[in-house]
Amino acid sequence: MHRTIDFHGLDINHQTERRGRPFTLVCTKNRRSHERRLAEYSDDIERMRRLTDIAPDDGREADRARETAGLRAAVDASTGA
Repeated sequence: MHRTIDFHGLDINHQTERRGRPFTLVCTKNRRSHERRLAEYSDDIERMRRLTDIAPDDGREADRARETAGLRAAVDASTGA
């Protein structure tokens, strides 16, 4: 069971209690994958913020300026800025 849990990368801490018979597998849910996804999300937002900071914002390219402004607003909204 231990190898199967580890192989599939499940969000479970596990240990075998070896008191008495039969042994007992004790599993506890953890938040490892959730925390990993939050870190990825934070990195994605930072990359998008850097892209919007370097995007041209001149009046000659109105369509791109509108799209960039919309992207900036989305990034700001997702970070509470």
